[in-house]
Amino acid sequence: MDQAKLGQFVIDAVAAKRAIKTGYVQMPGGLYPADCDSVAGHSFSIAALSMEIAHEIKENMEKTFGVSLNLERVATLAIFHDYGEAKSGDPGAASHATYPGEACRLHNLERDGLLTTVKGGKIEGIVMNLYEEYIKYSTPESLVVHMADNLEGFEKALQGAHRSPAFLSTGLRIFSENVALYRGKHRVDKKLGQIAEYLT
Repeated sequence: MDQAKLGQFVIDAVAAKRAIKTGYVQMPGGLYPADCDSVAGHSFSIAALSMEIAHEIKENMEKTFGVSLNLERVATLAIFHDYGEAKSGDPGAASHATYPGEACRLHNLERDGLLTTVKGGKIEGIVMNLYEEYIKYSTPESLVVHMADNLEGFEKALQGAHRSPAFLSTGLRIFSENVALYRGKHRVDKKLGQIAEYLT
């Protein structure tokens, strides 16, 4: 491996511990830093949740749907799903502030940040392919990570936001929007829709 590339990856990995996620309930100004996660802290929580969920459902998924979850892909995606935010900041919060009421229009900033980190490494292909699956909700592995992300975000709305009604209602709305996305997968692919419903 290129020594300079490895050195940069170390710097980026450490930077992820310092980069804060400001908008987990889509508040345009974010939250006070003391109430925020770091990108690395969030990624660890999602990785742990995703692996627990994946291990719990793997056998039943095979019996029920004939689908074998790839645990390595689940783990890799969970680690890197928001990793680009160490460079881009939280694009969801910025987009919501700039384009209120619209879907995130700044995902490319996060994608570019992620690509900058992994580009040139042997991990680039798998990470970027998994990221594309994640933003499209297009595979069982991506749905597992999305569900973990929803659960973690909802927990933060309950606990980290000190039970503020505004945060709770926003957290519920985001969760409901994601459930609607999962259910809509039936229109894209019948089996993926069944898996999404099962996970929900």
